[in-house]
Amino acid sequence: MDPRLPHRVRHDEHAHAGACYLFIKGTGIWGINIPIGWGFAIVNFVWWIGIGHAGTLISAILALLRQTWRNSINRLSPKR
Repeated sequence: MDPRLPHRVRHDEHAHAGACYLFIKGTGIWGINIPIGWGFAIVNFVWWIGIGHAGTLISAILALLRQTWRNSINRLSPKR
């Protein structure tokens, strides 16, 4: 590998290799050798999707009710 490449490119290659290894070998590499092997991954996914949906719901309710104080909360969000 060329050492002049940005660190992010090397990190992306490692992440891709790790994901491929996970899908080839299975969740047993996490130490999960029980029949319900994907339980942790599914719970983790559902948890973070739920957090995202809650934030969207709260924002939508505040927008529909035309709450003026929500503008101060919007300033906390990262700029794009």
